[in-house]
Amino acid sequence: MSFELVLTSVPKGLKPGSRGFASVAFTEGMPANYVQVCESLSGYVHVFDPQDSKYTQNPVGYSHLITSTGGRTFSILSRIAAYGTDYTGRTNKLAHHLMLGDGERPSCGPAFAMNNGRIFFSEWKDPPRFLTADRLKPSDLAIPGLRAVQWEKACGDAGMAGVLAQAFLDAPDRPSFLIFQPGMDLLPLLAEAQALLPPEKYWDVTFSTYFTALPVGMNCAWRCCLRDSDALVTARRIPNALVIDLVARTIISGALPANDS
Repeated sequence: MSFELVLTSVPKGLKPGSRGFASVAFTEGMPANYVQVCESLSGYVHVFDPQDSKYTQNPVGYSHLITSTGGRTFSILSRIAAYGTDYTGRTNKLAHHLMLGDGERPSCGPAFAMNNGRIFFSEWKDPPRFLTADRLKPSDLAIPGLRAVQWEKACGDAGMAGVLAQAFLDAPDRPSFLIFQPGMDLLPLLAEAQALLPPEKYWDVTFSTYFTALPVGMNCAWRCCLRDSDALVTARRIPNALVIDLVARTIISGALPANDS
C-alpha cells in the first residue's frame, strides 16, 4: 500500500488543532509515524520573495529518498516548491510526498517517473481531506534512447551524464554535487543520468534537485546545490567527491577548493 501527503500553510489543517504549515491531505489510515516522516521532509528555502520579479525562478525541489519506517522500507518521491503567500501574507510553500513500498515502484525509476508522470499537485485549493488509499500510482514509462540530449543542451557535453552515473556505481555512499543557478531545470538531467545506470540500480540512487540539508537517517547521492549554498561545504570535506558545475559547464575532480563559494 502506498501513501501520500500534501502540506502547505492553511488556517486549518487536517489534524485536529493544526494550522499554519500543516498537512492538508494524506492517505486515509496513514500511520502517524509515516505522516511525521513526510512532514519532516517538507522544508523549503526561498531564494526570491513573492514580490521579486525573479520569483518564478525559485527552485522546485524534486527528490527521491529512502527511509526505513515501521519495519518497512519506502522510497519517498517528493515535490516541494514556492507557493506564493499564505492566508496571513507570509511566504508559502507546497509539498507533496508519495511513499512507495515493495512492488509499488515503477521499473522506469524515480527520476524518470517524476519527470514524465505528472504525479504531483502544483496547487491546493481544497479544504483539508483524506485521500483514498493507493490513489496515486506512478506509471511505468518507457525510457527513450540513452543519449543524454538534455545534458548536451545544458552543458554542451552529453558525457557528463555518464560521469555522474559512473560516480554512483563506483561509490554509492559518496555523494556527488551539481552546482546550479535558479531557473535551471534539473530533473530531466537526473532522469537521463539515472537511465545510464543498470535497471536494477534505478531505485538505489537517491537525489534532490534542490538540496539544502541532509535529512536525519537518510542519504542523498546526487545533490543539486546553489553556488552559495552551505550544503556545498560538505563537498570540501569528502575526498574525490565529484562536483559538476552546471553553470560553468565544467567537471571538478575531487573536492571543491577551499576558496570556492
